[in-house]
Amino acid sequence: MKCLRTFMFVGIALKKESDLGLNKLNSFRRIKYLPDHDTIMVNQRELLIKHFESRSSISGVEAATIYKIRSLPRRILDLKQMGYQFDSEWRTDPTGQRYKRYTLVSLPVEQ
Repeated sequence: MKCLRTFMFVGIALKKESDLGLNKLNSFRRIKYLPDHDTIMVNQRELLIKHFESRSSISGVEAATIYKIRSLPRRILDLKQMGYQFDSEWRTDPTGQRYKRYTLVSLPVEQ
């Protein structure tokens, strides 16, 4: 049984090698598009800022599930450096798993 793999060729997703044929596969270069690191952080910061406009707190699981933010502590640190202030509290879910919940305390002071 042939292993199915996904390839990206200049924006075209191919489900398996046979979509191209093995002889053509070698003639293409695999191109992996990675957005600028700063762009990713800005977008995630903006998502969190909008989140805190409607809600006062967030957990790592919520950030990962809703916004695909895998490193919430780092994004919270970015917001703290921008002037936002947070409290954090360790909590335990019904299964006994501990997690940290971040609560927005104050917005940055405009100068």
